[in-house]
This record gives sequence, C-alpha cells and structure tokens, in this order.
Amino acid sequence: MSLWSKLFGDQRKFTADTPKLIQQNIADGKAIMLDVRSQIEWENGHLKDAIFIPITTLKMLTPESIEVSELDSEKIIYCH
Repeated sequence: MSLWSKLFGDQRKFTADTPKLIQQNIADGKAIMLDVRSQIEWENGHLKDAIFIPITTLKMLTPESIEVSELDSEKIIYCH
C-alpha cells in the first residue's frame, strides 16, 4: 500500500473550509498543510507551517519510506 493510499484512500475529498477555519485547524493541531508542489514552486514561496513532499515523490512512497508521524491520517490533511 502506498503512503498516498494510506493517507487519502481511493476517494479524494475537497474542502469547503474557509481560509480562516483552515488556519484555526492547523493552529489547534487538528490539521496539517501538505505542500505537494514541485521543488521550484516550494522555493519560490510556501506557507510557514507546511510540510513539503512533492506529489511525484508522495505517490511513490510507502508508509515505511519516511517518518509519517506528522502525516497522521487522523488529522485533516489540507493539500496545497
């Protein structure tokens, strides 16, 4: 099972959360921001608390490939 499947399953859900609610959820530890853009996009600017794993890398990883404690599937994972 890939890390992608473990975290997101077969169904992807899109949020209707407002930016304010997203910020609050992250601040409260209920959510994380996962930045899946390319390295160049990340270097051109990113959100302060985001975790950077490019989507091309994320799709190839297994749950054992990296430390996944920050990618707790019990938390809301907002992707950017």
